[in-house]
Amino acid sequence: MSRYLYRAKNNNNEIVVDYINAINISDAAAKLERKNLIVLEIKEDAITYSEREFRYEKTISPDTMFTMKEKLEFFNSFYHMFKSGLSIMLIFEAIKQESRNKKIKGLCSIILRNIDKGLSLKEAFKGHEQILGVAYSSLLVAGESSGKLDKTISKIIANIKREEEFKLNIISALSYPVMILMLAIAVFFFFKFFVLKVFATMGAGCSSCAVMTMLVTAIVKIVIIFALIFGAIFYVYMDKKLLRAIVDVASSFPLVKPLMKNYMFANFFSVLALAYDAGIPLPNSIELANTVMGIPSVKGKISLAIKRIMNGCELTTAFGVTQVFSEFAMSQISAGEKAGELEKMFEVVSFDYEKQIDLALKVLTEFVKIFAMAFVGLIVFFVATNAYNSYYSNLFNALGM
Repeated sequence: MSRYLYRAKNNNNEIVVDYINAINISDAAAKLERKNLIVLEIKEDAITYSEREFRYEKTISPDTMFTMKEKLEFFNSFYHMFKSGLSIMLIFEAIKQESRNKKIKGLCSIILRNIDKGLSLKEAFKGHEQILGVAYSSLLVAGESSGKLDKTISKIIANIKREEEFKLNIISALSYPVMILMLAIAVFFFFKFFVLKVFATMGAGCSSCAVMTMLVTAIVKIVIIFALIFGAIFYVYMDKKLLRAIVDVASSFPLVKPLMKNYMFANFFSVLALAYDAGIPLPNSIELANTVMGIPSVKGKISLAIKRIMNGCELTTAFGVTQVFSEFAMSQISAGEKAGELEKMFEVVSFDYEKQIDLALKVLTEFVKIFAMAFVGLIVFFVATNAYNSYYSNLFNALGM
């Protein structure tokens, strides 16, 4: 059986472009006629299925995950092509052909292979949900099933941009104090490896050649130290399990905890609003939003709340028992449940937690600035004290005292 690309006109005089599997062109045309389509053009797909199946799929492993940038590229392309009127299958085909990212090509190839087998979009994603993220994969499927795909994709893109903005805000806020710390560390090692040694050898009549050797040695040592520091940071960043463990430990610190907590809650309610608006039943929407919750204790309490809702408990009561959400969040959820506008209230709660993120970030930034300045002060004190001791020690030795 081969695959054929066709262009046809339906009963509403709309042009339809899609693929169809058939034994030959005549069989394909007959199938289209049975669908009440007027065939305008039909031709065999130029790329055979076997070639398409293995070309990019090898780039996808079981633990592959898209970065935020890759997710944004994928959903932006998907949204614009969907608005152009392309079918789901043609969208994945077009993204695979146009994208330069091998992981995106690999995902599209897998989805196309599964759809070619006759699977639904939900079944096509089965086993590969983690690539886009369980939440976003499920929302894509839910949007397609409910007929709200354009609205759902648009909100997914907005949510990804919000997450990216949050990360950029953290980097922007902490970059200045971190640069001060790095510069202070460099100055500290420069004085330790070079300046203090020069002071120590002043009385011995150290030659310019020896001084230059000490300078080069000091620079090499500093470069090695910073290479080790950045190498360790890169290793931690690439090892997702180790990074997650470090984030979990850091999240318990008093100044970091509010920031991470508010971020998790903002993301939770943002995904919950998306899922509920896409037509997913409330318990399933909460379960889907719970996949982005990175605090184990809270995640467990939300799971218990889902069970209570499925047993007939009201959302306000089920969430209230958990005692993990703010009073403002609970008041808005209660109002939304009574007014039948839960989706809007979920968005309001998410926005409120985002404002709390900004406040927590300002507190953390100020603390890091104070710590950086204190650290620089300690280094200056250390350098000044050691330089003073070395200079006068050499002076006393020269005077025979």
